[in-house]
Amino acid sequence: MQQSQIFTRYVARKKLIKNNFDKISFFGIGCSSYVELSKMDGRLKKMRENLPNVYPKILVKDYSVVSYLLKNRNIDLALVTRDMIKNIDCKFKVINQIKTYAIFSNEYKIEGISLEDIESLSFEELKHECLITLSPKYVPFKLGNILQEKLTLHSEYGFSMVCDSDIEAIRLARSGYGVAILPENFIPSNLDDIVIKVISDQVSSDYVIAYQKDAEDERTKFFIENFK
Repeated sequence: MQQSQIFTRYVARKKLIKNNFDKISFFGIGCSSYVELSKMDGRLKKMRENLPNVYPKILVKDYSVVSYLLKNRNIDLALVTRDMIKNIDCKFKVINQIKTYAIFSNEYKIEGISLEDIESLSFEELKHECLITLSPKYVPFKLGNILQEKLTLHSEYGFSMVCDSDIEAIRLARSGYGVAILPENFIPSNLDDIVIKVISDQVSSDYVIAYQKDAEDERTKFFIENFK
């Protein structure tokens, strides 16, 4: 093969690669929990199959950072609670209502309570237990305000541990250090050695996908339509 032919093929290949790179776009997603991240697996795979030139960039940060990034258009969408975006000019789609749960090892005993016979637990019933909680910056505002009030009262009777990640809180609860108090979007679906009871004295909060108000691109539409 002549040198000129080799060079021509080389140039053609470079142009093809450049054209492919020119078609690539990045899609920014913000969330505050590694559990939320794990639940995206099927959606991301489907996006890859249907939109092969779209590459997700996922940021796991606390709620204030995620809200800031969405407000300043540094990300395309975010998984948040509705009260987190009340001051942001954006659109949203409600996924479900989230509540707060008590999580503990199936070997853990709560004094004076037969866990088999109850569907929920109150903070009053947990007042003598070690409560494992997330740093307030990771807890949705509405849920966080109520939890903070209850935890402040709890501190008069018991002991609390504050964690910087959902993974840490669940690991400590699984190991028997106490009862983790977590919003359900921070709870994995495959906890077979853990007891989960809803907290009775609480309010629920809208869990939403928030996205840019002027978003008309197929990436955003595809993700929203396929996230349930």
